[in-house]
Amino acid sequence: MFNALFEMRFTSPIIATAIHNGHYIRPELRENLVISDSDRKREEDPYTNSIIRSFENRIVVNTSRFEIDVNRPRERAVYQIPEDCWGLEVWKKPLSQAEIDQSLTEYDNFYRRLDAVIFETIASFGYAIVLDVHSYNHHRLGLGQPYDDIEKNPQIILGTTNMPPAYMASIEKIQKKFQENIYEGEKLDCRINVKFPGGSMSRHLHKQFPGEVFSLSIEFKKTFMNEWTGDLYRDKLEELITAFHSITPLLTRDLIASK
Repeated sequence: MFNALFEMRFTSPIIATAIHNGHYIRPELRENLVISDSDRKREEDPYTNSIIRSFENRIVVNTSRFEIDVNRPRERAVYQIPEDCWGLEVWKKPLSQAEIDQSLTEYDNFYRRLDAVIFETIASFGYAIVLDVHSYNHHRLGLGQPYDDIEKNPQIILGTTNMPPAYMASIEKIQKKFQENIYEGEKLDCRINVKFPGGSMSRHLHKQFPGEVFSLSIEFKKTFMNEWTGDLYRDKLEELITAFHSITPLLTRDLIASK
């Protein structure tokens, strides 16, 4: 059964999501996993539920992206071969069509619930703003090895290729606000469409609710944790949460520039 939290109070048009937060795999698939627990966790987005914890409206997916990835198009949402997921071998034997269909049913159910939530938010406020929060690796070579090139790995990436071009002025304001923050003693490095241009969920929302939704993908570099051990650096996470909340005064109807 798909494991997700939809905590909606409908007291604000802002919805924060952590759709790659999860590690849960449904029991009937676990025996077929060949990927290690640690390798799986390294490609998931742990602690993104903490980044969005204080938002009044939250959607947290606790099912692992290795079971079903709701941020990919439906036809690519189930990882079946290494090429689907960074060259990693996930399954001992190929998934059966019944197993794939069950995962796709979960995918469809998630989007039905998501669309219902967005529809109700728009009915209440006239628009909806979705902050699609993710995290990404920057230490691919392993423990004791150099970190990835900092010039190609900013602290925050805003993914916008799945958004209407009319929203770019609003996105640039959000970028500037992030850059006003100090993180680890320096101005926060926030760039647009570096490595991650945005995923399928935001693309779906803009197509389904044109001119009524502003859905922005936000990638946090995993400097707030150890990618290889999973250890959390609480003080760094809290700094990033503070920076994240600094953009909330900008999240108004004015963002829906094409409406």
